[in-house]
Amino acid sequence: MHIETNTAPRPQLSRLSDLLGAWEAEATAAYDSHNLGIPRGPVSSFKLLDREMGGCFMPGLHFVHGAPGTGKTAFGLQMAATCGTPAMFISCEMSPLELLRRHTARVTETYLGKLKCGELSPAQSMSLVKRAAN
Repeated sequence: MHIETNTAPRPQLSRLSDLLGAWEAEATAAYDSHNLGIPRGPVSSFKLLDREMGGCFMPGLHFVHGAPGTGKTAFGLQMAATCGTPAMFISCEMSPLELLRRHTARVTETYLGKLKCGELSPAQSMSLVKRAAN
C-alpha cells in the first residue's frame, strides 16, 4: 500500500521589500471583506471575541488554554459547531460519544445529566441527538 505524504513547505529567505505584493493582496482582501461584511475565516459567534480577533479566526491552529472546569471544551465545541466553516475538534480527555452528548445538551437545551442517567427513553434520547447532529 502506498500512502501519499505532503512535504512541508521549504523555508524561504525574503527581503521585506519582496513581500510588498503579498501585503497589498492581503490588504485588499481584508478591506473588501470588511466593506462587504463577509468574514475571511471562521467566526466564534461571540461578537466581542470576533472583534478582538480582527473579525474572524485566521487560518491556522488555535489553542484554548485554561484551568480545569473553566469551559474550554464547551467553548471549543460551540466554536466548531457554529463557526461556519469545517472545523476539527481534538480532545485528549473526552471520548467522541461524550463530546456528542455535550453538543446535544447545548443544542437541544437539555440538562446534560438527563442524557447520562437513563431518565430519557432510547427513543427520546435518539430524537435529541438526531436534532443536534443535523
